[in-house]
Amino acid sequence: MNAESISNLLRSEGRYKLAAQPLRVQDLEFKGDFDAVLEGPNDERGLVLVVDGTALPLSTIQRRLKALSSALTRTRSMRPTTVVLITQQPPDDSSVAELQALSRLIVISAQDNAKDCLRPLLHLKLPQDSKLPQEQVVKSADTILQEELGGQITDPFLSALIKAARKSPSDVERTVREQIDRAAKLEAPEGRSHD
Repeated sequence: MNAESISNLLRSEGRYKLAAQPLRVQDLEFKGDFDAVLEGPNDERGLVLVVDGTALPLSTIQRRLKALSSALTRTRSMRPTTVVLITQQPPDDSSVAELQALSRLIVISAQDNAKDCLRPLLHLKLPQDSKLPQEQVVKSADTILQEELGGQITDPFLSALIKAARKSPSDVERTVREQIDRAAKLEAPEGRSHD
């Protein structure tokens, strides 16, 4: 198992795509720091960094990840970052803790099944029920929401939230933040009148 096979698996089954190289964060380039860099899934901007820990000491990996994490923090980026670390044997607890402080971490050793380890990053595939016809229509999330909410969604905030969820997690966050700001502005005059 190597970085290329991990990258291929994420691209074929996880809907990730290779990120433009070299990886740029504002004015900094991270060229060759990671064995593979992917974005996704789909149009989401999450970063997946694949690192072959069998070829590098953990201190080097930590230093590179810290540099990238600092650059993302400096630009106020909210991109979720996941490191897929390929190892011969599991790293010690303190190394794991240091890496997890910088990013989400998935450790894959030579004995592990890569697909099982990468399950949190892969597209969820529901098992086929042999009793159901192959032509069975799978309901969309919108249809299920409509049924659960009893017809049409009339709340503008809920509509905006669903629309944002179709795009990306950052759009959902922005929509929630805007709603909180609107609510705060509406409450501000009342709050002042009670002083």
